[in-house]
Amino acid sequence: MNAVVWLESELDKLADVWIDVTPEERDRIEAAVNRINATLARDAGAGESRSGNHRILHVSPVTVRFRPESDSTVVVASVHYARPRR
Repeated sequence: MNAVVWLESELDKLADVWIDVTPEERDRIEAAVNRINATLARDAGAGESRSGNHRILHVSPVTVRFRPESDSTVVVASVHYARPRR
């Protein structure tokens, strides 16, 4: 099992998004983040590879860029929320 660590700046971004969205969008974000955390805890090689040691994982409506560390830690380096079209 991997430890999943989010950079503080990315948690702050997610908190800013949380404030601006509807309760339904919050439910979707929460479910996506829970699924991302569970996936990365199980498999540091999940998602798609990117330059260097980075990978991306998309669980709608959230996409994260992360890097597996050698000590069974996965660091979430960036987060993006795809707002639904209105």
